[in-house]
Amino acid sequence: MRLKKIDVCVMLLLVITIAVLGSLLGARASSAVDVYVNAEKWPMWPEPYVRINERDITEPAMFLSIGREVVPWTYFGDTTVDSNNYVKLVGANFYVTVEKFTYDDKGNKQILSYVTIAPPISDEDDLFMIAQNSHVDTTSVSDIAYNLREIAVFPEYVSNWITYTVDSEDVQVANESFLADRSVDEYVYINDWKDFLVRDLAYLNLPGVDSADVVYADSGHAPPQVVWPYDPWLFSFRAKTGYYADEIPEKWKNRYVCLWPTNQGALHAYEVYNVEEPDSTPYASRTWLAVPEPSFRQAIYEQLKKAYGNDYMRFTVLDGPITIRDVKINGEWRRILVGVTGEGTKQLPKPQDAWTTLNQSDYDPTTSSPTLQDGGRVFGVYAFDITDLGETADTNTLKPLWSVTTVSYGTSAKVFSDYYPQNNTGADKSEYAAYANMLFSVSKPVIGYTRDENGNMKWHVVILGVEKPDANNNYKYMWLDVDPQDGHVISQGYFYNPAKGDYEALEGASFVEYGDFTPEEVERAFPSRILPAFPPPDAEYQEPLLSDIYVQLSNGGLYRWNLLYEGSDTNPEWIVTLKSERGDNIAPPLTDFDITHVYGDNPSAYHTYFAGNVLLRNVSGNASLDTEILVILDLTELQSMPIEKRSSIKVPPGQDGTVVSSKESHILVVQLELQKGTSSTYSKNVLASPVFINNRLFLAFYEMSIKGQGNNPNYSAVSRLYVFEFASYMGEGNTQQLEEAQLVYDEEKDAYIIEGGDYLDVKNIEAAMMFVDSLGNLVMLDQEGNVIGDPIPTGLTLNTDPPDPDLDNRGVKLVYWKKS
Repeated sequence: MRLKKIDVCVMLLLVITIAVLGSLLGARASSAVDVYVNAEKWPMWPEPYVRINERDITEPAMFLSIGREVVPWTYFGDTTVDSNNYVKLVGANFYVTVEKFTYDDKGNKQILSYVTIAPPISDEDDLFMIAQNSHVDTTSVSDIAYNLREIAVFPEYVSNWITYTVDSEDVQVANESFLADRSVDEYVYINDWKDFLVRDLAYLNLPGVDSADVVYADSGHAPPQVVWPYDPWLFSFRAKTGYYADEIPEKWKNRYVCLWPTNQGALHAYEVYNVEEPDSTPYASRTWLAVPEPSFRQAIYEQLKKAYGNDYMRFTVLDGPITIRDVKINGEWRRILVGVTGEGTKQLPKPQDAWTTLNQSDYDPTTSSPTLQDGGRVFGVYAFDITDLGETADTNTLKPLWSVTTVSYGTSAKVFSDYYPQNNTGADKSEYAAYANMLFSVSKPVIGYTRDENGNMKWHVVILGVEKPDANNNYKYMWLDVDPQDGHVISQGYFYNPAKGDYEALEGASFVEYGDFTPEEVERAFPSRILPAFPPPDAEYQEPLLSDIYVQLSNGGLYRWNLLYEGSDTNPEWIVTLKSERGDNIAPPLTDFDITHVYGDNPSAYHTYFAGNVLLRNVSGNASLDTEILVILDLTELQSMPIEKRSSIKVPPGQDGTVVSSKESHILVVQLELQKGTSSTYSKNVLASPVFINNRLFLAFYEMSIKGQGNNPNYSAVSRLYVFEFASYMGEGNTQQLEEAQLVYDEEKDAYIIEGGDYLDVKNIEAAMMFVDSLGNLVMLDQEGNVIGDPIPTGLTLNTDPPDPDLDNRGVKLVYWKKS
């Protein structure tokens, strides 16, 4: 058959078109054109989190909440990894439990129920982003893209890094544009990133979390923090601090707000309503979220990695704790928030085929990708002034105060290190140089004050962290004392151990069940802790200033630090280093710790005590295992010992969870094992931080497994609350039996109460959260926030009203300041 002329023309056109398309497609699939680039400007991407010894990402350690009307808490989902052991996005649920109450005819408070809320979120919730200490216009994707190119490309943004020719036209491609430049929808990644930040993540179908609830990325080392109407430390001692009711920020009166940073890269804010309103139902909702500048520099890459590899990965862009306090700046009380980015993000070169995969270029670089030599870190500290922040935030009331981002990495093409301070005071970059030495910080910032020689308040932010490795690959612990107004460094220092004759540095650890940890992994898995304690009874100042900061390092070192004086080799002062009695392994902290001062009729004869939970390597023949231990130390006695004797002190493994072991008066231990003599890894143990109240130790411990010998599933689960007068057990023997409390029905109260004993076991209960409410009742919740059983009166009389400023208010007699 003979074709018509027009058919032949069409056929030729089709052949030519197919040939051209094939050529273009082939170019996109493999770089047929040589594209050479400057490898020194090869952009870096964050490295996803690498799983440590198959350990799950678990809930951040929190204090046992005592006496508060609002209890925020989180529950993390399952941990899954890809073929490279990189952790995929870990989901988290966020809850807030609030008391619903009334008053009886006599004016007594009666709690009617506990309302647990998963605060609803909306696509309309206000989203804020901070770049160069200013607000980014989040309604403009082009403004977001501009600011990302300005500050989020390392080593720097290069607009014409790739150059090639198409149809005689030169095409210039950036080393990182954050756009799908060759696509019709070039802003797709930024729009998807905004959705990722703001939207409910249930559509991701993350493992181990209830998709019916609002789901977030996990929060790593960052527990949620409630912002109370007034600062409890300052208001409790207002006669000395000058912080009276009329000084409380007007916008915060009668408001309860929870702030929570997550590894989506955003700080979430939740307003909780009807907290102090009798006969009303509490409720809560998310009101806004903000991406601080250090997170803005890294969080976008979560979306780029998703577009490149089809999975959301876990990037630790904002997994560090936050602290909110009122401080005096230029004679005015201001409410500020200071946070750290936690572990920060190690760096990797951008994948060589990412430009074509992301539709950023028709060709990938021909130049080989640089070889990674040092993943370094992107880490940051940030601060907001939230004094004027109402229920609805805006760019005038959510004020970026200052931030510092440090960046370092090394490749075969470039070794890079720099730091980027931002402030509103004009402080010079050189005043922030000490930040450049800090690799990361997973410890809670401390905010407080000292007094100068004239008695004037001097305000501080203390940041405890890890220094970049030295030439011998030692990672020293370091601290920064910075100005809360603009973050510039006042002083810096280390922790000198006279028993070692050297400064403290991270140490690796080897456990029976938990496995081996590199020095850095120890700090990430068992972070160092810091606590500003109330001064002892004989201190010059009886007010909550920073004269008694205690630090528990991840290598077991315990220090006391008086910020009234300049740092030196004896300030912070070494007290003791906790190590296992069996195996000589370090005993790292599992939770926060607490400090108290105990005395009788003579305040000058006080003793200072420490309580903390640590992990021991317990080597004993065939019965070797890892053991969680409650340790109580008499610091007064320890500090009276010579250094040589203190350096030989070890932590014994104890007996079991019902026995106090205290052969010597300076140390007491309780083995936090409900399965005596069996492996702890079989259980899912949840430990709250210990709390001292009125000479008693409170500790909530939930073991979601079995009680008794062996891994027999017929044994019941147990949730336990320790409540015992610890001082009487110190030095009284190795096998002192704790008495189990009994639940006895009280006809007058028409309720069961705890009678006698040192601990309460609630069997067949797998609690996900335990707290003591404002009336002293023990309340247990399951992982969905449902109350388990009836609240149990503990007999604890709480000082829930602010103390009288005219009375002598000593720290040990106060519960109030420990409630945040």
